[in-house]
Amino acid sequence: RISFQAAELLLLDSCNFCNATWKEILGNDKAYYALQELKEIVGKITPKVPDAGVHQLHKARNVDEPAAHGKVLPIPFFSMREAQLWRPITSLDQLYAQASAFHPILRSKVQGWADVSQGSFLASPRYRLGSEENMFIDWHQARGDAKVRDSIEWAQIKKPQRAIEKAFQTYRGDVSRLLDISRQTIYFADIEHLSTCLGAIWHDEEIVVERIKNRMD
Repeated sequence: RISFQAAELLLLDSCNFCNATWKEILGNDKAYYALQELKEIVGKITPKVPDAGVHQLHKARNVDEPAAHGKVLPIPFFSMREAQLWRPITSLDQLYAQASAFHPILRSKVQGWADVSQGSFLASPRYRLGSEENMFIDWHQARGDAKVRDSIEWAQIKKPQRAIEKAFQTYRGDVSRLLDISRQTIYFADIEHLSTCLGAIWHDEEIVVERIKNRMD
């Protein structure tokens, strides 16, 4: 009973904080219109495809650089679109092999998106100097300073145990629905910069937006 009451108080504090934050946002005309713009952007780019999980497409894109033997190296790519034509990925080992190869590419991508949208990344505990509060590092500041870059706490690949738990508890063992094995987070000081980043992702020719959630709608 005591634990329940404590959890209830924590939830109440969280609700009060969220309500106060939204009241502050909606009282700011600039922020209000930025929310409307964000909603319009999300509406334009939301794919009209079912959430069918990750599928293997047996096609290839050529990398810009030739392989060592002088031939262009074909690289398979993966998508949720046209899922009815291809089999879903059923091997967790395959998902992790792909995530391991993709993880450094994703980090490079989020750095580029943060660069054009004044985004920030979470600072590591050693950068916070013992403070329990989250601190964020502006990518513009970190980009030219190796010491500051090393202080960013990049997200790591999801632990296999957690992936297995999620697959069975949430998706009934369907590993193709695990979409966050490789992940990163960009933080923004205001909604305008978030919208700018979303636009940069959408216009990135190397990216296909398969799924998007607007939790600020």
